[in-house]
Amino acid sequence: MIIDNMHDAIEEITDNSIIMIPGFGPGAPWNLLKELYKKKLCNLTIIANSVGLSHGDSNIKTIGDFILNGMVKKIICSFTASPHPSIKGPAEQLILDKKLFSEVVTQGALAEKIRAAAAGLGGFYTKTSINTKLAENKKIKVINKQSYVFEEPLHADFSLIRAFKADKAGNLIYRLAARNFNPIMAAAAKKTIVEVEQEIEDVRKINSEYIHTPSIYVNRLVQIPKNGIFEVDLLALRTKTRKND
Repeated sequence: MIIDNMHDAIEEITDNSIIMIPGFGPGAPWNLLKELYKKKLCNLTIIANSVGLSHGDSNIKTIGDFILNGMVKKIICSFTASPHPSIKGPAEQLILDKKLFSEVVTQGALAEKIRAAAAGLGGFYTKTSINTKLAENKKIKVINKQSYVFEEPLHADFSLIRAFKADKAGNLIYRLAARNFNPIMAAAAKKTIVEVEQEIEDVRKINSEYIHTPSIYVNRLVQIPKNGIFEVDLLALRTKTRKND
């Protein structure tokens, strides 16, 4: 379904929702995040690669902004720390103060947990994190004399996705590194909402050989408006910090 604007695209997201958010900077659904932030929801569970820093631009909303605004009760990610040692990330003190619950998973296991949900699997065994704190309270099984940790799948109510191209049926193409977690998160949520950079094309205009996410996984498409967010300078804050070190 093609939606006219970002506001209507996220109207079903409510308090207590579990939301997957992809992106390593590139590939993040900046416009959907900006609109979601305006709703001032609470008790959200966010599944993402990392927390990230607050960008400082009122137009740009990161996961860190959601956390600082008290909208998130739990974060599931591969790391919660700041990418720069001189800056404390938005989640760190809140986690220490027990005001934010975090579940840290190695990046590969995080991707596989999401992929397991997308494939309808009940989980998987991995050697990663064995004999570390990340394996505490998880099932351990010995297979061929090797110890493995059992990881459960990660499901979500919604995934917010950023696509480079899409057709009216909902088939998606991502661009270069912006692909990252987008394809697996698009397939692992009950409802997938996609912001699209280029003009949404007619069905069969996109070569099927180039499709990364088939339309069966997509519920809502929304075109990024001409005055929308297409690029974000994520190095701006980091560069400024280094100059002040």
